[in-house]
Amino acid sequence: EVTADTLQEHNFETLEHITVMVWISHDRRGDVEVELVSPHGVKSILAAKRNGDGANTGYPGWTFSTVKHW
Repeated sequence: EVTADTLQEHNFETLEHITVMVWISHDRRGDVEVELVSPHGVKSILAAKRNGDGANTGYPGWTFSTVKHW
């Protein structure tokens, strides 16, 4: 969780780029959606559902990033 205090403590005026690493186990990766929602309600879909993705590996240690919350 990134708060206003966290930004001030690390001398950031704004948060520009977000990187998220996840470990998600799932029998069908294409059924999983990963989204990030800001405190102001801005939604960034990091991984959308994909009908053609039948992999049974989930997202083990995957890294997603977004600049949508700039």
